[in-house]
Amino acid sequence: MANLLELSAHFIDNGVYEGPGSVNRVTTELSEVADGVAVVEAFSNVVALRTDEGLVLFDTSLETFAPKILASLRRWATDPVHTIAYTHGHVDHVGGAAAILAEARERRHPVPVWWRTSAFRIASIATH
Repeated sequence: MANLLELSAHFIDNGVYEGPGSVNRVTTELSEVADGVAVVEAFSNVVALRTDEGLVLFDTSLETFAPKILASLRRWATDPVHTIAYTHGHVDHVGGAAAILAEARERRHPVPVWWRTSAFRIASIATH
């Protein structure tokens, strides 16, 4: 696991900049940044919260990263994905949704609840 808090302190507190690849890493590694709160680094990062109802995900990143994101999430928690909240509708934030839906179906879990801003529609993703 990456230590994102240590890495953030390195950049923010020390003012270090080592190029764009150092601050927007695409590792698909999961870091637990607080009890029950994790971040998966995947271009558009995925933030996961563990709740009594299941996992709440903020964004799902790109489709191409979805299998590795799910693998990282599953090493951290086996809870079903209960809710997906999107910060906005760019493909790099919503593209992994189909894989998450497929996993829910395979595991016979309920389809996740979808939350989005009013600025875009995700109906085509949610219904496929």
